Amino acid sequence: MYRLDLPDGSFFTASWYEGDDFFPGGSMGNVNRPRFNLCDKGGKLKAGSKAESLLTDKLKELRKEMIWDGNA
Repeated sequence: MYRLDLPDGSFFTASWYEGDDFFPGGSMGNVNRPRFNLCDKGGKLKAGSKAESLLTDKLKELRKEMIWDGNA
């Protein structure tokens, strides 16, 4: 498992497990896919695709803040 702590106190995790079944596009081919979780600073956990989209939004916000502060 990998963990990324974010400046606002929230964190994001990604983990891979052998045998996690994901069949893209309804195919019969098994693809191991990472599991994503996002935990906000209040301790509420979001998982899966919802976590992916929330993390993307959060990283965009952090990037804007860094650019605004002149740190990027």
